[in-house]
Amino acid sequence: MKKLIATLALLGTASACFAQAYVSFFNASLTRVSTNGSAFGGGVGPTAAGPAGTWYYALLVAPTSQTTIDASLDGWTFVAMATNSGYGPGFMVGGEPGDSGVQVPGYPGLSYANFAVVGWSGNIGSDWNSIYAGRPTWLGPDYSGGASWAALQEQPWNSIWYGVSSIAYDVQLASAPGPYNDVFGPSSYGLIDGMTLDPVLVPEPSVVALAGISGALLFLRRKTR
Repeated sequence: MKKLIATLALLGTASACFAQAYVSFFNASLTRVSTNGSAFGGGVGPTAAGPAGTWYYALLVAPTSQTTIDASLDGWTFVAMATNSGYGPGFMVGGEPGDSGVQVPGYPGLSYANFAVVGWSGNIGSDWNSIYAGRPTWLGPDYSGGASWAALQEQPWNSIWYGVSSIAYDVQLASAPGPYNDVFGPSSYGLIDGMTLDPVLVPEPSVVALAGISGALLFLRRKTR
């Protein structure tokens, strides 16, 4: 009988280890997303709540041995998408209905992994593959060179917002039905305590057109030599 119980216990432990792994992917009042330090919800102005779909977020995962993240996002793998909740400034919701957790492919239950979040404004789309292909090649404290919110509002479709969070280290995954650990939380626990999106100014269409013409002329000039 004791051998049977021990065998069942071992089988239960093994199945838990190889079960599908999940993690919670939404933030709370102390871990809100911000732009230039102001909690943002997608409405008119930096602190006004707005409809869901104004902002998007991608959850990335990496082995615990991956302890850095930069503009290239090398070493990180896409897991799931989220958007602003519409509940209030800086709040987001991701994963399955009710945020019961998102599956982390390639990781067994009860394993550990590092996580990071990439966020951007909805005026450049919601497709992660497109965002990844056009991601900035560098990260700085302010891509706009200090442009104010008011200045950006004057030409909202010529500016985008983009940001990469800090890393949530050594987050333990869990098997269904949970409960699931969150990637957001106090930084003292190695979690993401919020993230800032910075403005990225996009050239006016006329500037882009001139740049295209100049490039074509340069190519023709080289070709005729």
